[in-house]
Amino acid sequence: MTKVIKCKVEGVKMTPCKILSKAIDGGSLTKKAKGLFMPYRINIETGEEGHVIVQLHSGGYIGRGVALNFCPFCGEKIVTWGEA
Repeated sequence: MTKVIKCKVEGVKMTPCKILSKAIDGGSLTKKAKGLFMPYRINIETGEEGHVIVQLHSGGYIGRGVALNFCPFCGEKIVTWGEA
């Protein structure tokens, strides 16, 4: 049995586990795109990288998507926003 590597959160950055990394769609996020996405965010005021958020676009949430709190594969908390 292989060891499951868990997602890792460090401040506003998140490194996905091996399975989530494979499941994330690397294509362009459009209004009608479906699947798991991890869009690149940048703070336009400071130029720094923004929060990493994994989004699910499916069903009634195709346009704006839904931010995931936990990895659906390894179960780790992947929240990079809010109070520390």
